[in-house]
Amino acid sequence: MSHSEISPSNAHRWMRCPGSVKLLRKVPPETESSEDASLGTRKHALMAQFAMLLQSSLSLGLHRTDVVAADFLKPHPLATDEMRDGIFGNQLVEYAEHLMCNQKYGGGAVRTEIELPLDLSSVSSGM
Repeated sequence: MSHSEISPSNAHRWMRCPGSVKLLRKVPPETESSEDASLGTRKHALMAQFAMLLQSSLSLGLHRTDVVAADFLKPHPLATDEMRDGIFGNQLVEYAEHLMCNQKYGGGAVRTEIELPLDLSSVSSGM
């Protein structure tokens, strides 16, 4: 999976220096991904999927406690044993509670923007 040029995790850079997006296109792509980069990509994907699961569950009338991070991580192919046994499950729960707090006290539905890969190659080969 390639990284977005204007990803939320790099917003601190491209918002301060929009020209950096064009400049970075000239940098040769990494031929090897580090283990840390791969783990970060997996965690981002899991967090996005958990957020969508939480929001779908709430729209069906379930309570936030019905969505258990451990149950989500246990069968998930992207989750590692360390994620299942470590603090990552707690981070998912904290994230869910953050969304719930915003929904309860923020005046309505939570607006969550999640960056997901989108394959548009069927529309145009360059996309």
